[in-house]
Amino acid sequence: MSRSGAAGPLVGIVANPASGKDIRRLVAHGSTFDNNEKINIVRRVLLGLEAAGVGRVAFMPDTYAIVPRAAAPLSLRLELEPLPMPALGDAGDTLEAARRLADLGAGCVVTLGGDGTNRVVAKGCGEVPLVAVSTGTNNVFPRMVEGTLAGLAAGLVAVGVAGDGGVRRWPRLDVALDGEVVDLALIDVVTTGQAWVGARALWDPAHLSEIVLSRIGP
Repeated sequence: MSRSGAAGPLVGIVANPASGKDIRRLVAHGSTFDNNEKINIVRRVLLGLEAAGVGRVAFMPDTYAIVPRAAAPLSLRLELEPLPMPALGDAGDTLEAARRLADLGAGCVVTLGGDGTNRVVAKGCGEVPLVAVSTGTNNVFPRMVEGTLAGLAAGLVAVGVAGDGGVRRWPRLDVALDGEVVDLALIDVVTTGQAWVGARALWDPAHLSEIVLSRIGP
């Protein structure tokens, strides 16, 4: 999808097609974001990135083709390329995309998803700054930010003109098992005696044995 052979700072886009749709809407009154709205948001992100001087955008491929559909009606000067990876339709896609973006030297990653999506991206991208756009079920970590502003912010960070105050480092929750860190979390860690997660929704609070909470941002 390269438009003109442009080069320059690289920004990654990870738009999760599954975010904002899971079963928690039945019990937790979660917000709903369909993929057409994600396309609209990504379209504005791309325009913001280009206006900020970003030359290259690499994105996670997905079965709904969110980023290609967003770019289709636009005449972009930046290079727009899918990451060379299969789209399997599970959380592994997000983790793999985040790792690949970090390996490519992305200056920033724009995410569309909720707390779960961003947790997986954070695991994969390491030190790469995130601009997290809220499109998930739980949206404590990502922000309700307009797509154009998200693209401009990510672009200014990637091209190196955001200044020292443009990026803030936040702590995280490390999850250790027998003294060895095995996972990380951004907002909460919950322990339960249940041996299976089923639909990944814990219906009965009596099954929760411990909750650790934090409040950090992208």
